[in-house]
Amino acid sequence: MSTVTVAVCPECDNPIKLRSTLMPGQLVKCGQCGEILSLLTLTPPTFTWASEEFDLVQKQKRDLS
Repeated sequence: MSTVTVAVCPECDNPIKLRSTLMPGQLVKCGQCGEILSLLTLTPPTFTWASEEFDLVQKQKRDLS
């Protein structure tokens, strides 16, 4: 049986239920506002906007090349 943790959408403050199998970096869609979020940490559960996460990865790739 999986445990459910509740986090809050940073865009609309809607509670989002997270499965215990979710890992940092995975994407979650807010059921209320539709925002695509990237899970940053599990304890406490925090999100960033997926577009910000994508931009950061792209910048890191450019810096390494």
